[in-house]
Amino acid sequence: MTSSRQHNSTAGDSGSEVSTRLPSRPGCRAPLIFAGVLTFLLAGSLVVATYFQLDGASAMRAATDLVMPLGLVWCSTFFLAMFALFSGKRPLGIGLSLGWIVLGMIGNDYIARKMMGPVEWPRDPSVLADKTPFRTVVSLGGSISINEDGTLELGGDGQRVMLAAQLWHSGTAQSVICTGTSSDGTTDPSVACRTMLESVGLPSTSIYEIKGRNTFEEMQSLKQFLLNPPDGFPAEGRVGLITSAFHMRRAMRLAEDRNLELVPLPSSFRVGIQTKFSPRALIPDAGSAATISTACKERLAQIVGR
Repeated sequence: MTSSRQHNSTAGDSGSEVSTRLPSRPGCRAPLIFAGVLTFLLAGSLVVATYFQLDGASAMRAATDLVMPLGLVWCSTFFLAMFALFSGKRPLGIGLSLGWIVLGMIGNDYIARKMMGPVEWPRDPSVLADKTPFRTVVSLGGSISINEDGTLELGGDGQRVMLAAQLWHSGTAQSVICTGTSSDGTTDPSVACRTMLESVGLPSTSIYEIKGRNTFEEMQSLKQFLLNPPDGFPAEGRVGLITSAFHMRRAMRLAEDRNLELVPLPSSFRVGIQTKFSPRALIPDAGSAATISTACKERLAQIVGR
């Protein structure tokens, strides 16, 4: 009798466990559905709003941004945050929501513009309006990429090299100094710059090279070069400094530390013409994240004096 009762009791307990587990499944399904619907509405509303704000092509770009790695992580974080909140896991949901907001900020185009704007050195039209010739313009390295087959191509900051060529062809600059030393065994940036300039018509006698693994070393090399220039180097005129606009403040600061009088010639601006608001701008993208990272790097360099 006792054994029978225990068996019945065990069976009753097992049935109780089953009865308590089964209802939990529908309870878990509801938060999943709510989170999925809200995520779909978030993504869909951004695409649709972009369509009505701009056009179909822009809406397609917005949809593409959503399925790019950063966009997917952003949407997934929103989904997980909503799921946690609807499941009653409030601390986790709040933490994920904050993470979703941070992700949206570090890849936001408008925040990127606001951070990069004060970092970039503004273009001064009066500099080139001055007809006093440059004895030389210094094109800082890092603007040319090298393909696997060894082919040289202008990179994202390629306007550094193009501006140097334009100034020489227009007669504004008498020579060009290319800078940079490779630290990974590949072609030196100074050599790549020379090769690219020669390919667009500059004579080798008008191109000079100096070494430097970074801007700090390049300014040291430039100081020594100008103190003891080689034979044939132009003796009269200004010395212009060409680099990306976001990098110019750091370069000029290091030049001033060495009492170098250089004329800033910024190029390769990251902040373009301000366009009207688009819902697509709310979707984080890798390009904006890279711009924010670059702005932070320049601020850090200013703090440490490099």
